[in-house]
Amino acid sequence: MNQKHISGRLVSTDCDMDNRKETVYLGEQLNAARQKYELLREWIYTTQIGRPPGNFFLSRGYRNIVIYGAGEIGLMLCQELQMTEEIRVICFIDRVKQDNPFGVDTVQRYEKGLGEDVVVVTPIMQFEDIKEQLEADGAAAVVSLKDVILEA
Repeated sequence: MNQKHISGRLVSTDCDMDNRKETVYLGEQLNAARQKYELLREWIYTTQIGRPPGNFFLSRGYRNIVIYGAGEIGLMLCQELQMTEEIRVICFIDRVKQDNPFGVDTVQRYEKGLGEDVVVVTPIMQFEDIKEQLEADGAAAVVSLKDVILEA
């Protein structure tokens, strides 16, 4: 047990360390929530002015899409892309294999031969690490959802 003297009393510093860890964790969670909010705000705005995410893919000749991340954001993207006849969502990549209301399969790791034109990564805070892994696994084109939204 770590202790120090404060005002003549012996006090445990283990609680201080736990509090610092919790503060750092909560700060990271707050930052992630802010980034998610900003992404969704920008997504709504660009869609309202006639620049939905599908524009990004169509303007670059991407018709067959793999979505990395089958959470809320990935499901929203899938739903939106399925409204565009020229775009086909091939599958999700997600650690948790689960059913979704769109009938799109989920694989747990990228596999060559999926037939995709691009993999779009929805966990934007981990984009660089995920992109590196996908490219090491053989994915030719990898984009962040943030770039899709900002450049639609």
